[in-house]
Amino acid sequence: MKCETDESSRMMNNGGPDSSTTEVYADDIEKEANSYFQQMFSAQLTVDEMIELLAGFKESSTGSEIS
Repeated sequence: MKCETDESSRMMNNGGPDSSTTEVYADDIEKEANSYFQQMFSAQLTVDEMIELLAGFKESSTGSEIS
């Protein structure tokens, strides 16, 4: 999964000066997503709560939440 994210980031920036920043940004998003899935699968977060989080991200104006 990390490779796909990195490749997508590079393609979006055409390898320009923002490439490394975007890759770090993608890494942070991946870590956060993994944290949510870990919480869900360890019963610290219900499926319904996960759905609410995802819906909130969809409505967000924060770039890292809608990527």
